[in-house]
Amino acid sequence: MRKTAVLILTALAALFLLAGCSKASWPAVSNYVFDQGDFLTAEQEQQIQNHILELRDKVQADFIVVFTDSPASNDYRAEAEKCNNSFVSSGGGYGEEKETICFYVDMANRFFFVDEYNVNKNWRLSDGDIDGIVQGTVRDYMSQGNYYGASMQFVDDAYGATKPGFFGTIWGWLTSGLAGGGALSGILIGRHKRQPATPKTFYRKDNGTVPLRANDRFMGTTTEVRHIERQQSSDSGGGPSTIDSSSGSDGHHGGGASF
Repeated sequence: MRKTAVLILTALAALFLLAGCSKASWPAVSNYVFDQGDFLTAEQEQQIQNHILELRDKVQADFIVVFTDSPASNDYRAEAEKCNNSFVSSGGGYGEEKETICFYVDMANRFFFVDEYNVNKNWRLSDGDIDGIVQGTVRDYMSQGNYYGASMQFVDDAYGATKPGFFGTIWGWLTSGLAGGGALSGILIGRHKRQPATPKTFYRKDNGTVPLRANDRFMGTTTEVRHIERQQSSDSGGGPSTIDSSSGSDGHHGGGASF
């Protein structure tokens, strides 16, 4: 029994070692925050930068924040894409697919845009994810003039939408490891032809013996989420308050809103 336990623990350790090695880090660049107009303090820029560095390896994606008060044009999508392209061409972008999500803010026209770039168009954000970022707390912070809060919220929202699923989390690997260990345990026990440690319990009826069975029942929970539509601002200035999330030029897609 002791030998079997040692073999199971060894197998589990190997599984977790492989899981830890499956996500190699990608070299970081020197800057992820570009504030052209001093809308953020130096300390705020550094805090946003550190937050991006903390999360990028976890989701295998780069995030960049760009503020400008002198855009080359009023085409928000095109300018956001240019920022992403410039970042990638200078050595940024995560992995071979150069996955990068840009938060572009045009302060002159009070408009922001979220642009995702992926070489092979294997976008991590759906149109619904982008719309959720654009129409959520980020927009509220921008309208309030809290540009630091908006930038940090963008990073958190983008991270939340791109973070790995079940098999990318520690709990996923834990469950997989336990399942693998259980299978290995079954094989080893079968090879050693061992009897179960706990004997079966029987109760007797007049017509013979019947195994006593116990059924485990688990109670599931359901969370209801209600979507509340955002009312359009009455002082939008005549222009569109939002741009639908959709594909742009090669490798890009995104969406934006006024503030």
